[in-house]
Amino acid sequence: MSSPASALSNFRSLNARAEQDDQKREEATPEGGVMPCPYAKRRIRIRIVVRDFYFSLVKNKRYELTVEGEGFAGNTGDTGLVDHLVKRGAKTGELKVWFEGAEPCVWELTIDDIDPLALDTGAETRLRNLGIAWSAEGTEETETEAELDTFRGAFRLPDGDAEIDAKTREQLESAYSTQPIETVRKHYFVFESRQ
Repeated sequence: MSSPASALSNFRSLNARAEQDDQKREEATPEGGVMPCPYAKRRIRIRIVVRDFYFSLVKNKRYELTVEGEGFAGNTGDTGLVDHLVKRGAKTGELKVWFEGAEPCVWELTIDDIDPLALDTGAETRLRNLGIAWSAEGTEETETEAELDTFRGAFRLPDGDAEIDAKTREQLESAYSTQPIETVRKHYFVFESRQ
């Protein structure tokens, strides 16, 4: 058992080293106060919330994710979430999800940055990522207007124009989360996936 004097001496020594380490860390920290993570230079996080045609979470289903030749396998759990760190710079992938007694549902993935939801480009990308089919043939409607009409109709949102309002953004945010969505009209969406 060490004496109180030696314990105090050990504490002072450790404390002095910790203060030196803190000072070195502060000197090495770039402006903004965040230390760069060396791992972040090699990997990015990909998060996919798997939902069915009615926007219900696809829970507890086996999946395989392949990104640029790197494979991951798992289960969607209670949140319908596929969440992995993949190679930075990856641009393509494939997600397979198995349902009872059926061949896997297969989605081809294009991996890219997505703008914040506050920007129209971020909202438009999210609409397209949700797989909402649109057909503007024979109309003056733009792709975004058609997608917005489909999305708003499915979620019982008020009709609008091509402007993406706060309620639509809020519903898009919900659709991208792992929270259950209760307000979807059945048989409203047409999705494309490869079986």
